[in-house]
Amino acid sequence: MVISNNCYVTLFAMNFFYFFLFFSLNSWCIFSQTVSVSEYYKGNMTDALQSAITSAFDTVIVDRKYSPWYTKPLVFRNLKNKVIIFEAGVEIIAQEGGFPNTDDSLITFMHCKGISLIGNSATLCMLKDEYLTGEWRHGISIRGSDSIKIESLTIRNTGGDGVYIAGSKEKRYSENIIIKKIESINNKRQGLSIISGKRISISESIFSDTSGTLPGSGLDIEPNTFKDVVNNIQVSDCIFENNYGAGVTLGLGKLNSLSEKISINFSNCVLTSNHAPENKTVPAQLIIGSNAKSPIKGDIMFENCLFESSDWGMLYSRKLANSFEVSFKDCLVRNLSKNGSSPIVYFEVADYSENYGSLGGFDFQNLKVETENPVIFMTVRGSKKGTLRGVDNITGRVISTSLNDKKIEYLNYLPILNKNVSLIFVEN
Repeated sequence: MVISNNCYVTLFAMNFFYFFLFFSLNSWCIFSQTVSVSEYYKGNMTDALQSAITSAFDTVIVDRKYSPWYTKPLVFRNLKNKVIIFEAGVEIIAQEGGFPNTDDSLITFMHCKGISLIGNSATLCMLKDEYLTGEWRHGISIRGSDSIKIESLTIRNTGGDGVYIAGSKEKRYSENIIIKKIESINNKRQGLSIISGKRISISESIFSDTSGTLPGSGLDIEPNTFKDVVNNIQVSDCIFENNYGAGVTLGLGKLNSLSEKISINFSNCVLTSNHAPENKTVPAQLIIGSNAKSPIKGDIMFENCLFESSDWGMLYSRKLANSFEVSFKDCLVRNLSKNGSSPIVYFEVADYSENYGSLGGFDFQNLKVETENPVIFMTVRGSKKGTLRGVDNITGRVISTSLNDKKIEYLNYLPILNKNVSLIFVEN
């Protein structure tokens, strides 16, 4: 059978037509799933934002208008599989007088799943100076939710935390949370709080200038009850700077031996210029606490992190040796303890009235220390009542030429009680 050239042309034309028809129909279906907030705007910006995001469309564009989007609290419950894209230059600003309750957050996700916020450097802004009471008016509150991604947003001036991650009455933790390339600036309580969460990734973000109420940290991981979960938390390539409190606080005292093991990893992070001079709480770039009576197990790692530029030391802790292990691997301390009196590491007795055991459980692997003035590396403070019964399992290798000849200082404690305190000091 012989097919003429004209037949080939006809077949080609028909195939091309069907291909074009198929592509056009599918493109129409794809684009039909996208809607802009402006299409819902009828004079009330809060209603427009709420209606667009809860609509049947799977992709919502928060489009840039001639003015910012002013809104009251936006609360989303059981929202599923939604992509929210902010156009460059968009601002969502808290409406003046629109957040009267102390727990009114700008955006709340409650029991939501599969939500992506793609910021394109848009800004979420609240009115911190207006909120004279309370510390829970967060920028973004994630409660009992799964698979939430927040990327390329600036969150500032909130009456609480820039981002808050926790469980709920129905689900005790949030999980599969990605925070990437955000800037959390000038928030009242924390740059970011994790109360209860699993599989949380925080990367390439900045947490700075937190002030207004304690703790005032860049990042605070602080469960409320022993049922909360802190598992598989990954923090990488982040900067914690110029916060009223510590750059990072790990307040794990509510977790106990009945709680799920913790797992927290920091890599390639910078903690700089934290803890304001007027802050009268214990100063340090990093604070780690644990339950004294029934401590939780697990692991915390800091790898290739930089601690720099502060009058204060790197670490303050009252953690017991029989709780979780903390490791520092290939970290650098630079220009800390500028006041000449703060040690790089400060361990304090867990309780001044009762004996709960030994402090310890820290490993410093190739920790490099560079300071302007000779300083003590480690101070251990016990109590006059003798409630510190030991210091156990503090090991590692410290590289420095700027430490005091007296590298370890013991106050109200006899070092003869030490067990496996093995620090090697090497001059570089």
